[in-house]
Amino acid sequence: MRFLRLCALAVIAAVMAACAAAPPASPPGPRAYLVFFEPDSAAITPVARDTLGQAVAHLNAAPDARIVVEGHTDLVGSPDYNLALGVRRAAAVQAFLTDAGIALSRITALSYGQENAPPLEGELRASALLRRVVLRVE
Repeated sequence: MRFLRLCALAVIAAVMAACAAAPPASPPGPRAYLVFFEPDSAAITPVARDTLGQAVAHLNAAPDARIVVEGHTDLVGSPDYNLALGVRRAAAVQAFLTDAGIALSRITALSYGQENAPPLEGELRASALLRRVVLRVE
């Protein structure tokens, strides 16, 4: 069972890595960006700034695109706490985007907290892959 969970986490990591690749040069279309966070934090890291910079460039090239910002957490802490942490993470990304000139009217921010996390045990409950914001450009 532990092996299956590790395999599932490896698949999630591969999908997330594929989504985090550089945006296409032209034409910009639907895309997802992943922004990762430190434990119990909603602070934008330097790596996250780079990823969000790529997203801003894409959004500037696609002025009609809408953005969905989804906050997620690991499984450490209560569901209510994690839902609130997901809100703070989504709000931090939303603030970064608006500070970069993206209109607030283009952005929908949501929190899923730990709701969409796979059932993990032990140290995997605090996996860095779960502490993320998914930014979908539609």
